[in-house]
Amino acid sequence: MAASVVDIRLRIRGFEELRTSEPADNLVFDALQVGAEWLNQNLTPGFAAQRSPGRRRARATLIATTAEAGAASAREPAMVVAALGIARQWLRAHV
Repeated sequence: MAASVVDIRLRIRGFEELRTSEPADNLVFDALQVGAEWLNQNLTPGFAAQRSPGRRRARATLIATTAEAGAASAREPAMVVAALGIARQWLRAHV
């Protein structure tokens, strides 16, 4: 069987518009809120999701809003990584 050649052209501008759109921004933020809620329940209260400006994609940041949360984050970095994994799983389930 002969291999066929396929010409694929990506419309990069359109792809960037999708990645920076409001629905994409909301999905990323909602996913990180799920991770922050998990940390608040399982580590210590004081974590929150915050929207971050991104030039080429939707972004959000997980922040510690209290000194106790900051100390817990430094003491238990694996819990923060686990929360980001939970956020990633939530995002994959909702896309």
